[in-house]
Amino acid sequence: MIPGHINRSRHQGTVKSACDTSIAITSQLKNESLKLMGMDIEFSPLVTNSEPRYIILSADVIRNPLELLWKAKQPLCKHIVVTSAREENSIDENLIFNKHAELFRDEIDGSRACTVIKHKILTEEHTPIYARTGRVPIHYEQAIHEEIQKNLRLGTIKHSNSR
Repeated sequence: MIPGHINRSRHQGTVKSACDTSIAITSQLKNESLKLMGMDIEFSPLVTNSEPRYIILSADVIRNPLELLWKAKQPLCKHIVVTSAREENSIDENLIFNKHAELFRDEIDGSRACTVIKHKILTEEHTPIYARTGRVPIHYEQAIHEEIQKNLRLGTIKHSNSR
Protein backbone atom coordinates (compact mmCIF):
# COMPACT_ATOMS: atom_id res chain seq x y z
CA MET A 1 0.00 0.00 0.00
CA ILE A 2 1.27 3.47 -0.82
CA PRO A 3 1.49 5.78 2.23
CA GLY A 4 -0.44 9.07 2.09
CA HIS A 5 2.67 11.27 2.52
CA ILE A 6 4.19 10.26 -0.83
CA ASN A 7 4.07 12.98 -3.49
CA ARG A 8 1.17 12.07 -5.80
CA SER A 9 -0.65 13.97 -8.50
CA ARG A 10 -4.20 13.28 -9.60
CA HIS A 11 -4.17 11.45 -12.88
CA GLN A 12 -7.59 10.26 -14.02
CA GLY A 13 -7.71 8.00 -17.01
CA THR A 14 -7.34 4.44 -18.17
CA VAL A 15 -4.48 2.31 -19.38
CA LYS A 16 -5.25 -0.27 -22.05
CA SER A 17 -3.08 -3.36 -22.39
CA ALA A 18 -2.10 -5.18 -25.57
CA CYS A 19 -4.72 -7.84 -24.79
CA ASP A 20 -7.41 -5.13 -24.66
CA THR A 21 -8.00 -5.01 -20.89
CA SER A 22 -8.40 -1.59 -19.28
CA ILE A 23 -7.39 -0.40 -15.80
CA ALA A 24 -8.60 2.88 -14.28
CA ILE A 25 -5.78 5.15 -13.06
CA THR A 26 -6.28 7.21 -9.89
CA SER A 27 -2.97 9.04 -9.57
CA GLN A 28 0.69 9.19 -10.53
CA LEU A 29 3.61 9.20 -8.12
CA LYS A 30 6.11 11.96 -8.80
CA ASN A 31 9.86 11.43 -9.09
CA GLU A 32 10.17 8.55 -6.67
CA SER A 33 13.78 7.64 -5.93
CA LEU A 34 14.86 4.05 -5.65
CA LYS A 35 18.27 2.50 -5.04
CA LEU A 36 18.62 -0.51 -7.30
CA MET A 37 21.85 -2.52 -7.46
CA GLY A 38 23.80 0.41 -6.01
CA MET A 39 22.40 2.90 -8.48
CA ASP A 40 19.86 5.66 -7.93
CA ILE A 41 16.93 5.55 -10.32
CA GLU A 42 13.97 7.90 -10.49
CA PHE A 43 10.54 6.95 -11.74
CA SER A 44 6.96 8.23 -11.85
CA PRO A 45 4.68 5.19 -11.84
CA LEU A 46 0.93 5.23 -12.40
CA VAL A 47 -1.20 3.71 -9.63
CA THR A 48 -4.70 2.27 -9.56
CA ASN A 49 -7.30 1.76 -6.86
CA SER A 50 -8.11 -1.87 -7.69
CA GLU A 51 -7.19 -5.06 -5.85
CA PRO A 52 -4.49 -5.27 -4.63
CA ARG A 53 -4.97 -1.73 -3.37
CA TYR A 54 -2.26 -0.16 -5.55
CA ILE A 55 -0.45 -1.60 -8.56
CA ILE A 56 2.61 0.06 -10.10
CA LEU A 57 2.02 0.06 -13.85
CA SER A 58 5.12 1.69 -15.25
CA ALA A 59 8.56 3.11 -14.54
CA ASP A 60 8.84 5.77 -17.18
CA VAL A 61 12.08 7.59 -16.22
CA ILE A 62 15.23 5.68 -15.35
CA ARG A 63 18.53 7.49 -15.09
CA ASN A 64 21.58 5.78 -16.66
CA PRO A 65 19.58 2.86 -18.09
CA LEU A 66 22.52 1.34 -19.98
CA GLU A 67 24.72 1.26 -16.89
CA LEU A 68 21.85 -0.24 -14.89
CA LEU A 69 21.27 -2.96 -17.48
CA TRP A 70 24.99 -3.73 -17.62
CA LYS A 71 25.11 -4.09 -13.82
CA ALA A 72 22.05 -6.34 -13.93
CA LYS A 73 23.58 -8.55 -16.63
CA GLN A 74 27.00 -9.05 -14.99
CA PRO A 75 25.84 -11.22 -12.05
CA LEU A 76 23.87 -13.40 -14.45
CA CYS A 77 26.93 -13.96 -16.63
CA LYS A 78 29.11 -14.80 -13.60
CA HIS A 79 26.68 -17.25 -12.03
CA ILE A 80 25.68 -19.47 -14.92
CA VAL A 81 26.26 -22.74 -13.12
CA VAL A 82 24.32 -25.81 -14.10
CA THR A 83 23.80 -28.21 -11.21
CA SER A 84 23.54 -31.94 -11.71
CA ALA A 85 19.80 -31.76 -10.93
CA ARG A 86 19.32 -29.20 -13.69
CA GLU A 87 21.33 -31.39 -16.07
CA GLU A 88 19.11 -34.38 -15.26
CA ASN A 89 15.99 -32.29 -15.85
CA SER A 90 17.29 -31.02 -19.18
CA ILE A 91 18.17 -34.56 -20.24
CA ASP A 92 14.63 -35.72 -19.34
CA GLU A 93 13.13 -32.80 -21.27
CA ASN A 94 15.30 -33.58 -24.29
CA LEU A 95 14.18 -37.22 -24.23
CA ILE A 96 10.54 -36.11 -24.20
CA PHE A 97 11.07 -33.71 -27.10
CA ASN A 98 12.95 -36.34 -29.10
CA LYS A 99 10.28 -38.97 -28.39
CA HIS A 100 7.48 -36.68 -29.62
CA ALA A 101 9.46 -34.81 -32.30
CA GLU A 102 7.08 -35.98 -35.03
CA LEU A 103 4.29 -33.91 -33.48
CA PHE A 104 6.13 -30.70 -34.28
CA ARG A 105 7.05 -31.27 -37.91
CA ASP A 106 5.38 -29.43 -40.77
CA GLU A 107 5.87 -31.97 -43.53
CA ILE A 108 4.62 -35.42 -44.41
CA ASP A 109 6.90 -37.75 -46.36
CA GLY A 110 9.26 -34.88 -47.17
CA SER A 111 6.53 -32.68 -48.69
CA ARG A 112 5.54 -29.40 -47.07
CA ALA A 113 2.14 -29.36 -45.39
CA CYS A 114 -0.06 -26.32 -44.89
CA THR A 115 1.62 -24.05 -42.32
CA VAL A 116 -0.90 -21.18 -42.45
CA ILE A 117 -2.80 -22.10 -39.31
CA LYS A 118 -4.03 -19.93 -36.43
CA HIS A 119 -5.50 -21.41 -33.28
CA LYS A 120 -5.81 -20.99 -29.53
CA ILE A 121 -4.96 -23.62 -26.96
CA LEU A 122 -7.99 -25.04 -25.08
CA THR A 123 -10.44 -24.57 -27.93
CA GLU A 124 -13.58 -25.58 -25.97
CA GLU A 125 -14.86 -22.00 -25.71
CA HIS A 126 -13.06 -20.50 -28.69
CA THR A 127 -13.77 -20.23 -32.37
CA PRO A 128 -12.78 -23.19 -34.54
CA ILE A 129 -9.20 -23.50 -35.70
CA TYR A 130 -8.62 -21.47 -38.86
CA ALA A 131 -6.71 -22.95 -41.77
CA ARG A 132 -6.62 -21.50 -45.25
CA THR A 133 -9.08 -23.13 -47.55
CA GLY A 134 -7.82 -25.84 -49.85
CA ARG A 135 -7.90 -29.58 -49.88
CA VAL A 136 -5.12 -31.75 -48.62
CA PRO A 137 -3.75 -33.74 -51.55
CA ILE A 138 -5.58 -37.06 -51.67
CA HIS A 139 -2.38 -39.10 -51.31
CA TYR A 140 -1.77 -37.44 -47.86
CA GLU A 141 -5.24 -38.11 -46.42
CA GLN A 142 -4.50 -41.65 -45.19
CA ALA A 143 -1.24 -40.61 -43.48
CA ILE A 144 -2.96 -37.65 -41.81
CA HIS A 145 -5.89 -39.80 -40.66
CA GLU A 146 -3.52 -42.41 -39.18
CA GLU A 147 -1.47 -39.72 -37.39
CA ILE A 148 -4.63 -38.19 -35.89
CA GLN A 149 -5.93 -41.58 -34.73
CA LYS A 150 -2.54 -42.45 -33.19
CA ASN A 151 -2.42 -39.15 -31.28
CA LEU A 152 -6.02 -39.58 -30.09
CA ARG A 153 -5.15 -43.08 -28.84
CA LEU A 154 -2.04 -41.80 -27.02
CA GLY A 155 -3.98 -38.94 -25.46
CA THR A 156 -1.71 -36.34 -27.05
CA ILE A 157 -4.73 -34.62 -28.58
CA LYS A 158 -8.44 -34.79 -27.80
CA HIS A 159 -11.65 -34.07 -29.65
CA SER A 160 -12.54 -30.38 -29.67
CA ASN A 161 -15.96 -29.15 -28.58
CA SER A 162 -15.59 -25.86 -30.46
CA ARG A 163 -18.19 -24.82 -33.01
